[in-house]
Amino acid sequence: MQGTTENYIHLEKVSKIYGTKEVKIIAVDEISFNIAKGEFAVIVGPSGAGKTTVLNILGGMDTATSGQIWVDGRNIAKYNNRQLTSYRRDDIGFVFQFYNLVPNLNVEDNILLPILLDGKKIKDYENPLSEILEITGLTERRKFKPRELSGGQQQRVAIARALLFGPELILADEPIGNLDSKSGIEIMELFKKINREMGKTIIQVTHSEEAALYGTRLIRMKDGVIKEDKRIEQK
Repeated sequence: MQGTTENYIHLEKVSKIYGTKEVKIIAVDEISFNIAKGEFAVIVGPSGAGKTTVLNILGGMDTATSGQIWVDGRNIAKYNNRQLTSYRRDDIGFVFQFYNLVPNLNVEDNILLPILLDGKKIKDYENPLSEILEITGLTERRKFKPRELSGGQQQRVAIARALLFGPELILADEPIGNLDSKSGIEIMELFKKINREMGKTIIQVTHSEEAALYGTRLIRMKDGVIKEDKRIEQK
């Protein structure tokens, strides 16, 4: 399937089944949807809805039991472990509920850590780092340690780290789950800014109905199936 702007991401009858033949748990039940390049899609639903499973399959952290998963014209459902590792490292920016920062490293070193681990030269990322610090509002805090930051600021560091490689796709799993309401709103505004100004395609899963309204697309899941799929008009 050739990747296009309108079917940048295409899931076709994707299922994920855990357990045995005798005892099956159907986490995702033959779901299909397209996401256009540059969309900010929010998958919302209660615990057990299957939304995180979908995100993990899209991110190459889990494999589907059946179905096709196309990302930018590539069927990642057919990828082997080596290809999935490369895909996760080079093509996806991940943001999780927990910030996963190294306590004894400052902001910029936490952001640059994947560069060091990948054996790349830090000097090649000096300009992107400065731009990302500006976008995420961390320029004045680049030398701060995580303990000197609020929860919202720590999540901004995690978002900045996800952006550094320049991925076109950002996957966010309950990114405001550990934040107070004010910090949660600020993070959602930041995602909206990244989507609009950087043109990143974002897929976020959340329990929050309020957070879902920040996207351009709402996909509502329950019991492993899609119950609603609609566009959201942003002002």
